Amino acid sequence: HDCSDGGAAVALAEMALAGDIGFVSDVAAGLPPLAGLYFGEDQGRYLVTARDAGPVIERALDGGVNAVVVGTTGGDFCAFRFVADGRVQQVGLTELRAANDAFFMDWMEG
Repeated sequence: HDCSDGGAAVALAEMALAGDIGFVSDVAAGLPPLAGLYFGEDQGRYLVTARDAGPVIERALDGGVNAVVVGTTGGDFCAFRFVADGRVQQVGLTELRAANDAFFMDWMEG
């Protein structure tokens, strides 16, 4: 999924809704401003899910492309875990889907 429309956080949420699989994204300490990192609409950033990240990262690096693990998939919620202090911000897939559906219904009726 590309991150050009809403950034990585939006792409993660869209992937979770499409696959009906939650995620946990670890937010490491010392990162650049999180708004830019998670909501920056970059043309050259993509998210990929894989059972084993090793071969994906290896091929990317061999091709001169930066690649890092940003989290894990599973469960029925979308979560951002702040590594420095253990804080977690999360929303259930059911709640996220209801909010997403309501937005589009309001938009189409408005």
